Amino acid sequence: DDYEDFSEVEKALAAIDRTKNITEQADVDAMAKAINDAVANLVKKTPASSQPDSVSSSDASSDTSSSASDSSSSD
Repeated sequence: DDYEDFSEVEKALAAIDRTKNITEQADVDAMAKAINDAVANLVKKTPASSQPDSVSSSDASSDTSSSASDSSSSD
C-alpha cells in the first residue's frame, strides 16, 4: 500500500522457479536480479495531505515548550 505500483515485484516473485539445481545458478542469479531490480525501482506514494504532518509538528513543539516550562518552574 505504500508504493504506487508493486506489480513488478509481484511478477518477479511469481517467476521464481524453485526446482533449479546447482548447475542452473545463472538462472537463479537472474531471478534474484529481477527481484532486486523491481524492489529498487519502487516509488513510494506521496501523502494525500501534508496536514497530518503539520499537526504532528505543532504537537511536538507544544510538548517541547511545556516540558521546558516544567523544568524552568522546578528550578
